[in-house]
Amino acid sequence: MKKIYLCLLFLFAPLIMAAQALLPEQTRVSEGIDYNSFYPHILLRHEVGAFFKLPKNPVFRPARQGWDSRDVADPFIEVRPDTIYLWYDGSSGGSYNIGRAFLDREGWTWQRAGMENFASRDGYVYHRIAPALIPGTTDGHLLINGNNSDSELGYRLGLARKTERIWHIKDLELSIPQSGNWDNSGRAYATGLYLPQKRQRLLYYTGFDGLLSSIGRAEWKDDGQWRSGDKPVYSALPGVIAPQVIYNGREYSMFYVRLDLSRGFGSHIEKAVSGDGINWRFKEIVLKPTKRWEGKRLMRPHLSYYEGSFHLFYCAQRGSNWRIGEARAGGRFSARGSVFIKINDARRLIMDYEQPPDTDVELYVTKASGDRVRINGQKKARRRADVWLLEIDTTPYIGKTVEVELISEKGTASPVIYRIERR
Repeated sequence: MKKIYLCLLFLFAPLIMAAQALLPEQTRVSEGIDYNSFYPHILLRHEVGAFFKLPKNPVFRPARQGWDSRDVADPFIEVRPDTIYLWYDGSSGGSYNIGRAFLDREGWTWQRAGMENFASRDGYVYHRIAPALIPGTTDGHLLINGNNSDSELGYRLGLARKTERIWHIKDLELSIPQSGNWDNSGRAYATGLYLPQKRQRLLYYTGFDGLLSSIGRAEWKDDGQWRSGDKPVYSALPGVIAPQVIYNGREYSMFYVRLDLSRGFGSHIEKAVSGDGINWRFKEIVLKPTKRWEGKRLMRPHLSYYEGSFHLFYCAQRGSNWRIGEARAGGRFSARGSVFIKINDARRLIMDYEQPPDTDVELYVTKASGDRVRINGQKKARRRADVWLLEIDTTPYIGKTVEVELISEKGTASPVIYRIERR
């Protein structure tokens, strides 16, 4: 069984700086928009509801044969306009490697896309685990954990870049100074969060002091260094690990794992909330291991939003084997929110967007008289269920501002803008 009590080596600010231009210049968003939680995707401001586990769990099992025939674990969901990918690590009983699967057209099963190909000379030759995309980038930049031997110690974080179908890994320098005894035994399970309106780059991670674990926060500063406090931002006995943090514009929410020693070595998933991302309070237990396949341990939650629902993926261990499960939740959404795009000399506006049932996406331009006039675009292609490529002729609107309004008719779902581009 693998463990990743590793030292954190993490440096993703240059890539985030390159990603923050994904919206056209001179673009702003209204009060009802969330452009933080799932950056760079845009949806209406929300509150996440109660989760329920899918009856078909586990949703992803080891293969009958091959490199991932014993374990599959550490899920990370990548939502694209045309495809939804499940990144994961797997094992056939020895070393761990990284692979991908994609959701079929019916949205029911995950189809394997194969093991990713890494250059062996880059090291990390025995274990490659815990893939995570940097916010705002595609599979051209991937964070992974790795080890050159079958050991519980010695894991490190690398930045992998893909060229000609091969991933090349570069070790990252330790960028968070030791900030006290609470994390002197290593750092692991990091989550990056980019807040474009605040221009903040945040990191939430697990710090270990022997077997004790807490959650810390670091912020990237203009001098090229991470700054963290001298104590964790969240602690609870016997330990908390593996945070994922989202921010809806008003409140931070953290989904994390809490250890449970009441019946042996177990764990479950909880949620805490914060007004500033620093001072946290426990809110609720989100998921407990209740099914036979889950054993006593739920680990590494990852939250995403698509197809009108919040999807919480996790892995669970029964015996010495790992599987991947999914829970879903509805939400409460702002009724309306808008993105305002200044049209300079662009002739076309291209947009990929998802429009679940009971939602709408409308486009307007405000004339000099103050009248708000609806404009129409042409749907050029269907990407996947409820996802469209829209093209708008903006020649008549040069010098004006186009408003893209997201509407939730019942407040139970939100449209999602995946891409806006002026041409």
